[in-house]
Amino acid sequence: MNNESLGTQLRLERLKKNLSQEQVCEELNMTTRTLGNIENDKGNHRGSTLKRLTEFYGIDPEILK
Repeated sequence: MNNESLGTQLRLERLKKNLSQEQVCEELNMTTRTLGNIENDKGNHRGSTLKRLTEFYGIDPEILK
């Protein structure tokens, strides 16, 4: 289990791949506002959005728990 928040973990994955928020959003057809909110742990987000992010980053969603 990881001590970092879900948003922090996703942000770190994005940065490991040297991707900007804009690049990820363009690829996944989402707004930078949505991604920013996810990465900053603001609001509730659909599981399907989080699944798309984990698939895009190539990570097992179980590591985010």
